[in-house]
Amino acid sequence: MADAAPNDAMFLVRVALFIPTLLLGCILAVITLATLLVFRRKLLVSHLDRTLLLLLCVVVVWSASTAVRFSFDAFDPAAVGPAYERVDAALSYACSLWLIVANMLLGLSRFFVFRETPESSIRRYTRGIIAVGIVLSVILAAVCFALPQAPNRFGLEYLQAGINKRVVVAMSLVILGTLAFIAWIYLQTYLQISKNLSTAWTSNLDLRIRLLLQKKALKTCAAMSVCTIVAYLPIGIALPVSLTQPNGLRSYPIWVIVVLSEFALLDTVLTPIAVLLFMPRVRSYLRRLLRMNGDEDTSTETDTNDEDDLREGVELTAVS
Repeated sequence: MADAAPNDAMFLVRVALFIPTLLLGCILAVITLATLLVFRRKLLVSHLDRTLLLLLCVVVVWSASTAVRFSFDAFDPAAVGPAYERVDAALSYACSLWLIVANMLLGLSRFFVFRETPESSIRRYTRGIIAVGIVLSVILAAVCFALPQAPNRFGLEYLQAGINKRVVVAMSLVILGTLAFIAWIYLQTYLQISKNLSTAWTSNLDLRIRLLLQKKALKTCAAMSVCTIVAYLPIGIALPVSLTQPNGLRSYPIWVIVVLSEFALLDTVLTPIAVLLFMPRVRSYLRRLLRMNGDEDTSTETDTNDEDDLREGVELTAVS
């Protein structure tokens, strides 16, 4: 990576855009993660909760490590040696991979709940996906150390010949394929829940309440995964398109590279915001954490109120 001079445009981009975005995302993720850990007996009770914990841990590691790297690039590029570049690239690609893995687990968690999959089967599938993630992380690290030159952390620079071009093709397929799979899982689950709601509307009230709660939880998970899809879809499209250009992504104007990078970085900000925005329990306990006092049964009251609101709405609809 070229050294950044203080008057270089990329210096300004890193200092004014990239680093503040990463620091904001890291702070939000740390605050949300601390809330989950401090009140873990209340907030880490389900497969979905533990998946959110994994997602936030990855966001913290990725945002912090990337902020450090961009700080070196901006203020002391000479301090970035070949070994650090390889470790940094491996860590970056691994974090990107685990962001996708965590979002896959979010989608599958709603799918498994709706299908009433046994807990033992859910654990088996989860362990299998995590094992695949670990293997892929090792492979990515090996590739980063095997290449003659450490790949750029966003894949925005690469050599056209040899293994590096094949890596770009593989990255494109993985990104687009995984995002398509996540979208497909959510769509199938949503359509099936909506269909069951329409056929169960005249059935017993408890069944309708359960389906509505599942639909609400599905929307929450989908909103968080949309953040990752929006963040990575531009890069997933730009990478294969760049293969048709003589100089790869270097053929794009610099502002396109900046936009692609910023979209990926925004995932670190949008993910914790989505958790706080769409999960009232976490938001409620965050207020308690900031006050360091409050009632122990806040999350239970919130859950009960949600169900009572849905029950009242269903009853009013049935009467009307």
